[in-house]
Amino acid sequence: MDLMDKYINDLNKKILGEIDYEKLQQSYQTKEMEYAKTVLKQMHDTFVKVYGTDYLEKYDHEFVAVPAIIKGSNTGEICIGLVELDLQSSGEHWGTIFLTEYGVARQGDEDNPKESSDFISQKYMSYDYWYTVQIEGDIHIDIDEMPEDVAPIYEFCQNGQPNQEQEMGGML
Repeated sequence: MDLMDKYINDLNKKILGEIDYEKLQQSYQTKEMEYAKTVLKQMHDTFVKVYGTDYLEKYDHEFVAVPAIIKGSNTGEICIGLVELDLQSSGEHWGTIFLTEYGVARQGDEDNPKESSDFISQKYMSYDYWYTVQIEGDIHIDIDEMPEDVAPIYEFCQNGQPNQEQEMGGML
């Protein structure tokens, strides 16, 4: 099993199935976004545990799915999810997985329930994203130009705070 498969497997087994998606959606509507930050931090910590780092060098991996903050360009709505990247082609974006009140939904997936696809389209299309890991030579995101409402979420994952599993009801 490659590292991306292991990461996705660990997310599925230890995090994604334990999330209270209604509570997550409610968290998106608050300024602090505490629950959303806690979930994203767990996703980030799981990435670090699987990959052994939160810094990826170019060409070390072909495809990766990385934890990310997603913000609708037109609506300003924020959610968390995963961004899929092809590191063999300078980190090109291949897809996004959103965590919403409808659960886990992959952008453009025909298997998503219609209400989930409509919800993503209304809230987040088009969107910008900032992943919590660093990628060598990345030209697709600019951490220094991160919006003020996104920065605290990103910093929560970066600051080395201990995992917040007690707040999540024992996840991980």
